Amino acid sequence: MSGPEFDPADTGAQPLRIREQAQGFARVSAQLTGQQNSLPFVLRSVAESFSEVLHPMIGDRIGDQFYTLQDVVGAMLYAEQVTLGWAADVATFKRLRDELVQRWESACANGFWITRATGYDNVEPEMHETLYDDARWRVWTELTAEAEVADTALSIAAEDRGRQFREGPTVPNVLAVMSSGPAGGAGMTIVYSGLPVTGPRSGMPRQYWGMTPEQLIRSAEDDADLAALLVSRRPDLTSADPFEAALALAAMMLRGDESGAAYGAASSERVAEVAGILAGIPAEELAMLAALFPTVVGNLNGMPFQHRIAANRVRVADAVHQARQERAQVAAQAGVDEPPPVGYEGGYDPDREAARQRMVDLDARIEQYELLLTEPTSDYGNPAGPPWPDYRGRKILSFDPSGDGAWAELVGTINTETDAVGVLVPGVGTDAPDMWNKSNEARTLVEQAARDGEQLAMIVWAGGDFPDGVPSALSDGYAEALVEPLVDFSFAVQQEIDDQGPGVEVPVTVIGHSYGGLTLAMSTASGLSADSLLFVNSPGIGAGRGSNQVVAALDAYAVYAMEAPFDVTPWFGPFVHGASPSLLDDVTQLETGDYANGMPINGFDSHSGVFEEGSASWENILALLTGRPVLVDNP
Repeated sequence: MSGPEFDPADTGAQPLRIREQAQGFARVSAQLTGQQNSLPFVLRSVAESFSEVLHPMIGDRIGDQFYTLQDVVGAMLYAEQVTLGWAADVATFKRLRDELVQRWESACANGFWITRATGYDNVEPEMHETLYDDARWRVWTELTAEAEVADTALSIAAEDRGRQFREGPTVPNVLAVMSSGPAGGAGMTIVYSGLPVTGPRSGMPRQYWGMTPEQLIRSAEDDADLAALLVSRRPDLTSADPFEAALALAAMMLRGDESGAAYGAASSERVAEVAGILAGIPAEELAMLAALFPTVVGNLNGMPFQHRIAANRVRVADAVHQARQERAQVAAQAGVDEPPPVGYEGGYDPDREAARQRMVDLDARIEQYELLLTEPTSDYGNPAGPPWPDYRGRKILSFDPSGDGAWAELVGTINTETDAVGVLVPGVGTDAPDMWNKSNEARTLVEQAARDGEQLAMIVWAGGDFPDGVPSALSDGYAEALVEPLVDFSFAVQQEIDDQGPGVEVPVTVIGHSYGGLTLAMSTASGLSADSLLFVNSPGIGAGRGSNQVVAALDAYAVYAMEAPFDVTPWFGPFVHGASPSLLDDVTQLETGDYANGMPINGFDSHSGVFEEGSASWENILALLTGRPVLVDNP
């Protein structure tokens, strides 16, 4: 085509554009040596020139050759990433080896620190050599054990890399390379550029092929069948789509299976590993996975919050559709179109009465769920705005409509400008119909902080089943079941902060109100991630054997307590839930003061009244969250 008989006018191509492309090829080709991303650049440039510059007829004729080239370049990229991964494995081993050598040399130079120990000079001289030999042996044993671990890790890595070379770019191998190689995710995505998540492999009906994530989510809000389909889908670990398979791997790692339905043991390392796998997936693919697999993405700790929020819109939409359908069935059972029976003699029917009560619950849920999708949301300092234009709805970080309902909601924004993050764990009676009230308590704090020039983000966490009333709250059982989900979520909050960039440090304060304070206390023994804790009208720290562990664990935090005068929960709670946090050492007691109208905060209403906007207790909570001076109660 480059010969004298080639006429660009015959193909409709643009000569200037072709020349620009040729110059671009020359620049890229000059960078091939030592540039691991050059091959992807070349492939993208080739694709662009074929699709945008040359005439479609030419594109058809060279199509087969192009896909062959794509396969070849993909195999080269795979081999390159495996090689880079092995180089990183070796570099890690060498670094560990050098550190061990330095530690040994330092120990030798310092007499294995035994000669500097207090009282060494007072020991009989004939014991000096024995003590020195013992100290030398201890250091040698410790370093030798670490060296054996490093050597074993290198041997395992060598076997894995050799197998990856022998087997080639199978789906499991590609996933391993994407998650473990240096910049592997960014380098390997081009291998699968011809396999978009929206293709037929995803199992979606044809009418949804090619939709953007936003279009799928919006369609699900109006289409009950689509919402139900999306909510029922689970990623497949053996999928030909590496991103779907990576999501399945992440869900399995954190929850124990691809469905993401059950919590494994919470750990910061596991959440970080999940985040590492997801980091190898491009942002546009994560957005599509959120739409295609909302049940897994919506509650997956380690997944960026923006994608959890998008996924949970689908889950909320499905919950609305399901609630409306159930209400229609219950209404028929309750006989809403018939005159209500009067008393027992009027034909009282317990089944009909139960149906009427269920209608009340469904009406409350429908109202709440519709608000989640339609209520305007302010980002409080985020100039980028919501995820897409004309976005409405609240930011749900986790959602489960089963039973009484479980959820977590973000009020505000977590980004590089965020000054502080607060997590509120509520108490008895927390259920789906009460979502708005709980989030409103957090919203007043965020809005006031914004007026004061502070960017505060608050999260209301109700990620499990809470006691429905006082009788069921007399046991620690509900709190025990909430510990692992709360601890797991706390790691996700820290991961979201860390994802904002290197050096971003945002203090996190977790507030446990009422029974939520018991849950918070028990969670500290499992390694809850937070900087400060605030117990508000809490009944205790747990009555079981773990209470000693809680007392010890609290030393890792700055701990505060707030108890309203004459609130019965802090008074009688310790009889069944262990020691009151306000009575423990090194716990700062905060003042509650008066309501905004000047009336003192005390009595039964003060149990939740401490969160009333404008009250002294509310202002004290805000001061603690934003790092300002607090009012301390000095009895």
